[in-house]
Amino acid sequence: MKKLFIFLSVCIAATVSADDAIKFIGPKHEIFAKKKDQLLPDGKKSLFTWNSELKNSASYRAGNPKNNGFTVFGNKVSSAYIQISGETPAFITFTLFNRRDRQILTAEKFRKNMSGIYVQLKKRYPKIKPKMLRIKNQDDLTLNALVWISGKHACIMKWGIKGNKSSGEVPEYLQIEFRTITVMKDLWNCAIKPTEYPEFMGQNDRKNKTVQETNGDVYLKSFPMVVQPANGNSAACAVQRILEYKGKKPEKPIDAKPLKKNTKLNSDVEGLQLQLEDICKRNNLKLKTEYIFFYKDRSMRKLENLAGRYNRETRKSKKEKLVIPAGKVAPVAATIKKMTPATYIKLKNEEHGEQNFEGAIIQNIMGGQPLIWYVILGIVKEDKLPAKPPELHMRVIIGFNTTTKMIFYTDGWGKGHEIKKMSFKDAWPITLAAYTITPR
Repeated sequence: MKKLFIFLSVCIAATVSADDAIKFIGPKHEIFAKKKDQLLPDGKKSLFTWNSELKNSASYRAGNPKNNGFTVFGNKVSSAYIQISGETPAFITFTLFNRRDRQILTAEKFRKNMSGIYVQLKKRYPKIKPKMLRIKNQDDLTLNALVWISGKHACIMKWGIKGNKSSGEVPEYLQIEFRTITVMKDLWNCAIKPTEYPEFMGQNDRKNKTVQETNGDVYLKSFPMVVQPANGNSAACAVQRILEYKGKKPEKPIDAKPLKKNTKLNSDVEGLQLQLEDICKRNNLKLKTEYIFFYKDRSMRKLENLAGRYNRETRKSKKEKLVIPAGKVAPVAATIKKMTPATYIKLKNEEHGEQNFEGAIIQNIMGGQPLIWYVILGIVKEDKLPAKPPELHMRVIIGFNTTTKMIFYTDGWGKGHEIKKMSFKDAWPITLAAYTITPR
C-alpha cells in the first residue's frame, strides 16, 4: 500500500481553479443536507435530471447536448448518479471512465488521470489518511478503492484494472463517490465494487421495461411465470424467469445440480447460494451480490454475535439460553427459526443495512433489472404460501413504491403468485441476500 501511495504522490496533478462536481458537493459535504427539491428545483437549469416523477434518483450524461460539461479536478465526467433516501441524498457517484460505455483509454493515461485525482483528494482531506481496499475477482479484474472518512461522510476513489503490467493492463472503470455513512461495514462493501446505476440503460429501454404509476408504484411489466416443480430448485426457477424476461430464453430449462459430496459449507444457508453460483457459471451469466447477510467465511462469527445479542435481549424474560450446536458449519437458518420472531426482527433492524438493500432495489428496478431475493420463510406472516413452504427460498423482486414503502415480488409457484406485495419492514428481516444476473 505504501508503494501505491508513493507512486500516486509523485505523479503530476491536474491543476484546476474550480470543478463543477466538487463545488456541487461542497467543501463540507453540504450537498447531503439539502432536500431533493432544493437539490434540483423544478424549472431551474441543472446538469442532473430526475429519472422519474418519483424523484428518488437523478442522472447526468455527458453526451447530452444540453449539458455544458461536468468535471472532477479537470477530468471530464462521462456520467453521474444521485440516489435519494427519504428526502436527502444517500450517495453521489461520478464516473470518469467506464469501458462498458465503449470508452478507450491506455493504461498509462488511466493511471496518470487517477494519480492526479488522488493528489487533489489528498489536498481536499489533508488530515485524513485514506484506507486502501483491494480484491481480485474470478474475471482477473482487480477492484481497488481509497476511502477518506470525514465525520459522517466518505469520499471514495474506486477503480478497476484487468490483467497486470507484465501481461498487459486493461482499465475498466474509474469513479469518485461521496456517501453518507450509516454503518461502517456497509461503507466497505460499497467501496470495493463499482457503482452501477440505471443510467447505463437507454431511456427508451427503460420506458419499455419499467412501468411507473401515478400512485408511486414502479414495476417491471410482463414478467414471465415459470412454474417451479414440486421438487424443483427455486434458484434455477428464478434464473430461468429472469432470462426469459430479458429475451434470453435458454434452449434447455435451467437446472440446479446437487452439491458435490466434498463441498465445504460455511453455513446451512450457503448451499442454495452455491447452487446459484454454479447455475450462473454453467450458463455464462454474471452474478452480482447486491446485499448479503451472512458472508461465507464469517458466517459462524456473525451467528455467534447474533445469538449473543439475542440472549442479552431475552435475559429478562427468563427464556432458555440460545445455544449454537458445535460444528464447523454455522446453523444459520436452524438458529434463527428458534428465535422469537419479534426479537429477531428487532436484531435484524439494528444491522442498518436496509438502506443499501432498498437502494439496490430502486436502482435496479429503475434500470429494468429484476433482483433474485434470497429469503428465510416463517419469520413474518405471508399470504399465499404453499401448504408446506420451504425454509429457504429464492424469489424475484420486480417493483417497489417508496411512498407506501412496499416491494413487489413474484414466486415461481404458478397462478396467484405472479405479482405480490410486502411492506419493506417485513421484507427486510427475512432477507438473506439479493443478487442480479446478466448474460456475459
